[in-house]
Amino acid sequence: TPDIREMFGTNETGLLLTARPADQDAHPEAIGRAVDGIEAVVVDADDTPLPAGEVGYLRFRGPGFTDAYLNAPEEGRRAFRDGWFYPGDLAAMNDAGYVFFKGRADDIINNAGVKFYPIEVETVLLAHPEVVEAAVFGWPPPPHGEVAVACLVTRSALTARDLRQFSARRMAAHKIPHAFLLVPEMPKNPMGKILKSRLKQELRQQINERLR
Repeated sequence: TPDIREMFGTNETGLLLTARPADQDAHPEAIGRAVDGIEAVVVDADDTPLPAGEVGYLRFRGPGFTDAYLNAPEEGRRAFRDGWFYPGDLAAMNDAGYVFFKGRADDIINNAGVKFYPIEVETVLLAHPEVVEAAVFGWPPPPHGEVAVACLVTRSALTARDLRQFSARRMAAHKIPHAFLLVPEMPKNPMGKILKSRLKQELRQQINERLR
């Protein structure tokens, strides 16, 4: 059996988490466990460690970490605090130390005070057999606060009604996207990560028209 490992790290720290084949079989949705010498903790907004399974802010501590960004003191104060590095990711952790990625902290969608994560909606949409890729983000038309918008690459020409009905059977009403946009391909960075900021910029007019 090939020894293919999933790894998670950052430019600031190097390798932080890894998942061996056995880990991937046991917890396929996890992104791994902390490597030797690295401590991973999920905390709330007050930096209090959270119980297993609860979603919060992921932070790391280990030897050799930097504690600042060059010429960016404000960003450094947010990311490096009391010996911990905060990459800006949301996650949950189980009792065995496996980390489950839930999205970026600044991607949380706040719908009239009810908060949820784009990855929750993306996971549901990707379960549709005709959906190849999904990118979900918040959009702020009044008076609702933010609502979810979904951009999709699909194998066939799905309608918004099809997607809304599919979503309604699998998620709470406040999480259902208010607009579905089909795109031929997703803009991505060299690492293959979907660039939601570019989607927002390129599709701004279409999104506003759909949400009128």
